[in-house]
Parts: sequence; structure tokens; C-alpha cells
Amino acid sequence: MGTPNFAMKETWMTLFRPFTPTLPRGIDPRALQMWRVSTVLEAAIVATVILGLDVLIWVLTTDDDVQALFPWDGGWNLLPFWAKGLLVGEGVLFGLWFIFSFFVAPPLRQARFRFDLREGELEVESGIWTMQRRLIPYARIQHVDLHQGPVARLYGLSEVIVVTAAGHTSIPALPTAEAERLRDWIAQKAGISDAS
Repeated sequence: MGTPNFAMKETWMTLFRPFTPTLPRGIDPRALQMWRVSTVLEAAIVATVILGLDVLIWVLTTDDDVQALFPWDGGWNLLPFWAKGLLVGEGVLFGLWFIFSFFVAPPLRQARFRFDLREGELEVESGIWTMQRRLIPYARIQHVDLHQGPVARLYGLSEVIVVTAAGHTSIPALPTAEAERLRDWIAQKAGISDAS
């Protein structure tokens, strides 16, 4: 009897530890740029909503003429202390979120995602803060789907989504032709004829 294998355990705080992938297959390097473009689009939407709410707060918390609200007319000094704190706090949080989502998360996500197709199961290794390794027996797979958002379509990438009774697992950012072959192969192994 050999030594027990603890490789399947989840490892905490992998962001601060060296990472060595144990599975052979990764995702397309274009995923980095795709995720960064998605982050910029999300940031533009979030910033627009935040800016709209800030203008509303600015107008509702001052009694003076709307034209006097602009910073170059001293509008910042008209705001109550809590409103100034709210504006500065949301700006700092938004900046930290954007820096992490644009610069830190994409390379970690791309480097730390691996998968392997075995004879009886699919193994997936992923995570940024924590490392998860999942074994998905083909016999338990109920459905295999292919997803491609608008940004992914620009880069020719797709995501394979594997659905079981326990939930779903995705293999992101594969070239579309490869993702279609993978979807069909998993569906065949799982005995599914209606993969979509």
C-alpha cells in the first residue's frame, strides 16, 4: 500500500504561494486580452451607474443652484461630510476592483486553470484565491453546452459548460473549433446525443 495522495485537497491562499499546474491542458492565451476587454466594458457600465447616482446625491444634498455644484465653482465644498466620504470611498473601491480585475486576476486565472480528459472522468483544476480540483465522472454528466459571449466572439473563443446534478463546471476560453470538438467528445463519453 503506497502513501496516500493528498493532491485532491483544496489548497487555501494559493495567491500567495507558488503554483505548479498538475494537469496538462490549459486555455488559450488570448483569454487574457478577452477578460481585460470585458473588465473595461464592465467598468464603463459600473462607472456610468455610479456617476449617475453621485450626481443625484450631489443634487439632493445641496440647496444651491445646480450650476454651483460643479467642482470648479466650489461645489465640492457644498457637499456634507458624509457625501464626500461616500464619493471618495466608492472611488477608492472602484479603483482597487479595476486594478485587480484588469491586471491581477486575468493572468492568475489563465495560468491556474488546467483540465485533463481521462478515460472515465474529466478533471478540472482552477482558482485564484483557493485552488479547487474537481473530478467529474462522465456517467454523471447530464448536459454539455457551448457558450460564447459577444467579447469572446471577437476573439474566436468559447466556453464549454458541463452540467451535473451537483452543479456545473466550465472550461473557458478555448478556440471555438476546439471547444466544439471537446463538447462533442464529452457528450459522446457521457452518452448524451443532444449536446448544444
